[in-house]
Amino acid sequence: MGYENWSHDGKYIYFQDYHDHAPDVGYRIVRLRLSDRKVENVAELKNLGGLTGTFGDWFGLAPDDSPLFSRDISTSEIYSLEMEWP
Repeated sequence: MGYENWSHDGKYIYFQDYHDHAPDVGYRIVRLRLSDRKVENVAELKNLGGLTGTFGDWFGLAPDDSPLFSRDISTSEIYSLEMEWP
């Protein structure tokens, strides 16, 4: 398990799960509901390619608790995003 993150409401802990998954799945993102200790699958990360950063793979949470990943596919592709927040 790695990259543990608290949900913004404090009811869950999100993390990468590397244990007991099928070989064709890769790793997955799960969350642990603290009220009953139930583990829920959030995302299975196979065939996404390039989900890595300078120091290895990384996972975090956006303000709405959606998963964020680093993606390094090349040094020649650099993107800038403009966001309009509600």
